[in-house]
Amino acid sequence: MKNLDFDVVAIDITSSMPSICIGNINKAGQIQSKAQVCVECSGIKKGVIEDLETVTVSLSQMIKAVKTQYGIDTRSAFINVPCYMCKISYHSVTEDIYNKEIDDEIVQKIKSKLLSAPRHEGYTVIDIALTKFMLDSNLETRDPLGKFANRLSASANIISIKTEYFEILKNLFEKLGMQMDGIVMNTLSGLSLLPFSDSERSNVVVLNISREITDITVCQFGKIAYVDTIFAGAKNIIKDVSIGLNISPEDAEKVLRNYPIADPQYIIQDIENSVKTASGESITFMLSDMVTFVRDRILDIYDICLERLEQEGILLSKDYKICIYGSDIEKYSGYMDLAQQVFDIKIKKIPYALFEVEDICYGAVCGMIRYISQHPLLRKESKLHVKHEPVFRKKKSSLLKKFIGFLKID
Repeated sequence: MKNLDFDVVAIDITSSMPSICIGNINKAGQIQSKAQVCVECSGIKKGVIEDLETVTVSLSQMIKAVKTQYGIDTRSAFINVPCYMCKISYHSVTEDIYNKEIDDEIVQKIKSKLLSAPRHEGYTVIDIALTKFMLDSNLETRDPLGKFANRLSASANIISIKTEYFEILKNLFEKLGMQMDGIVMNTLSGLSLLPFSDSERSNVVVLNISREITDITVCQFGKIAYVDTIFAGAKNIIKDVSIGLNISPEDAEKVLRNYPIADPQYIIQDIENSVKTASGESITFMLSDMVTFVRDRILDIYDICLERLEQEGILLSKDYKICIYGSDIEKYSGYMDLAQQVFDIKIKKIPYALFEVEDICYGAVCGMIRYISQHPLLRKESKLHVKHEPVFRKKKSSLLKKFIGFLKID
């Protein structure tokens, strides 16, 4: 295995609040974050760039903030795309090497063979994902470098995106004056946060609940069997609370930030709350009412996902696991219990020990860093220039500690 101690710049542009994270994998196997910034952007709709100029301005501000706050000048980056922009095909290849040590040259030959597979018309290949390498006697390995064998076989998911959108992404990086290191399909970063035994040796459903979209990926023993996107996410929760409490979306988001609960059973004592709106008006509501709006919307998202899977003939049996993550969902206590209620199978919660970041809202880009760092074919160090040693901000106290009086801890 190559040394993982190199920096990766990951940018999430599948949300109207794009974020950037710079980091690497430390010796403990954690994602060590060096810089994190997010901004609001009205130019991203349904997970894709709708207004290139607006997105360019927002990302320029974000990159400038990284330079100002952390002293890091970013010159290249990886970005992500939603599942509905992608097509996937599955291919296997073999290379005879006659008892040689497997080096970069041999791995590149395997990569070239995989890339020579037939392509979808109007699509551009962006990734060779979840590659399984097989040595002699069907010995499976995740990274073949440095091993001896007579033959090396590989099977992989070839990920492609619409060429038209690929050109838009190229134009974006040209306008930013940066190099595009690579493109990652959204849910693959979630798979990278699971143990190898789960992501490649079992049946897994990955749900990435973002601000406006929810990406779905079904992986069956390392083969991506189904991808889809539904156009609902955390922003719908904000809208529901806004309508239900008769307050503005901005005020609703502030309230949700203070009470991150997705299930009424997590409320020990129902209390009356007041919020002063932007206009100065005071609105009073019961905590249970607000939490009910959150619960109903999350249940609705889960139900739609389950319905999509059933329409595709994917019946979730007990041997399936579900991994749910996303920058805009993990702050809610109780959302995993709701998933258990809908899907009725084993739920995999991503352990926070995998992260060393100031805010859980950077979970999506942190997943990209792990995915890229451990990818035998995509692995690449981003180009950075550190002007001075960054001063790390004090980590924020846990939301659970802030609101322990309102939460029921199992």
